[in-house]
Amino acid sequence: MTPALTPDQKAEVLRLKSEGRAVKDIAAMFKVSPATVKRVT
Repeated sequence: MTPALTPDQKAEVLRLKSEGRAVKDIAAMFKVSPATVKRVT
């Protein structure tokens, strides 16, 4: 199974989270579940 997000996408998720974007909005941008976004650290 391939990862839902590439390393570059994970870095972008972290940047967006640090800017205060909502998890559900980030998830929609990358077409993944909010749980996937929450797991990115």
